[in-house]
Amino acid sequence: MIDRSALRRLFCPLLLFLLFFSQCAAHAGPPPEKWRILVDKTFMYMNEDQPLTEAQVGKTAEAGFNVIVPRRGGGDMEFLENCARWAQENDLSFMPWMRGTRPADGAPQMTWADGTVTPICSPTSDELWNWMTRRITGYARLSTRIDSVMGVFLDYEIYAHPKRGNGYSLSYDRSILDEFAAAHGVDIPALEPGQRRDWLIKEGLHEKFAAFQVERWRARCRALRRKVDDINPRFRFCVYPAPGTPFLRKAAYPEWATDAAPIILADHS
Repeated sequence: MIDRSALRRLFCPLLLFLLFFSQCAAHAGPPPEKWRILVDKTFMYMNEDQPLTEAQVGKTAEAGFNVIVPRRGGGDMEFLENCARWAQENDLSFMPWMRGTRPADGAPQMTWADGTVTPICSPTSDELWNWMTRRITGYARLSTRIDSVMGVFLDYEIYAHPKRGNGYSLSYDRSILDEFAAAHGVDIPALEPGQRRDWLIKEGLHEKFAAFQVERWRARCRALRRKVDDINPRFRFCVYPAPGTPFLRKAAYPEWATDAAPIILADHS
């Protein structure tokens, strides 16, 4: 039998342990106990048939964690339901993990200010938000069946290349430029990706373009929060990495945080 202190010595070198804090709706008050959240990146490589086992969930609780987030399996609802039940049986809370970005696969791509194009969906694309909405509302429905499900862990680190940061900064993809042009009655010529920001600045349009895009982000976040609230208004969004990108600070934080479900910020430092 391995004692508790031995388990801690075993887990610390192997497992990614992130400390979190909550804010945005600060008057909602602190949680009754500090969260000790394990985002697993070790157990998932030990198993051939699934990312996490019932025994591994039990070991996580024995090691002193009180929230578990399996790093894989976010698209497998049967696995997530099993994992949530194992968590509940071990007095743990549970969050599915998912990326906050998605491969473009034909959708408008993230286009950075310097013209670099990363093959993930633009932050205003229908493809990104339809996928996020399907996933996250599915997790919210799971939370109504199993009390251990407290929310979703959204990872905005970008692993596709080339890139210029995490998700998201302003995108200068042609799709959002065309939306802006139609809304403001301006003609934007055919420009190479690296020319678009400079052209907007030269024409005195960049501030309007930035505000237009941020409002698009906020509207998408707001719509998703409303759909989640219709299912479970206590369902929480946890976002990584904090303090965050322009998208997180200007759209996700104000729109996903509520009195009933303050946002959780995962501090990468």
